[in-house]
Amino acid sequence: MIADAEVIKVINDILVKLDIGRFCIKINHRKLLESMFEVSGCDLKMFATICSSIDKLDKETWENVRKELLDKGLTNESCDILHEFVLKKDEPNKLIEYLLSSKLYQTESGKLAIDDLVKLESNLRNLDSLSNCKYDLSLARGLD
Repeated sequence: MIADAEVIKVINDILVKLDIGRFCIKINHRKLLESMFEVSGCDLKMFATICSSIDKLDKETWENVRKELLDKGLTNESCDILHEFVLKKDEPNKLIEYLLSSKLYQTESGKLAIDDLVKLESNLRNLDSLSNCKYDLSLARGLD
């Protein structure tokens, strides 16, 4: 996670020097998305199609995304469980606290992802590049 932190630091440093005002670097982990799907009972074969719906949450309401997921064949129960997770976004240390006590940490992919995010948060803190970062569990763009 050192290389990932260094890339984020470079992006952060460039955006700070450009003086564009306030900005947020959103971070998620593919394995964390897989864990969310596993916990919610979704078929991993639908990874790309579910991600394309979830990624719309920055523009659409949960109700619209939920309808799209139901139209794609997800159950109400799966949508309810996904809803619990996909609206979570916060400062890395706060979201890590939540994730460590969540059902996601009980899955193999979730544990790997959360452990990576803990390391990333530590590396970003050491590089003094954490202040503009947020972990966002709805971020799924390009992960298919």
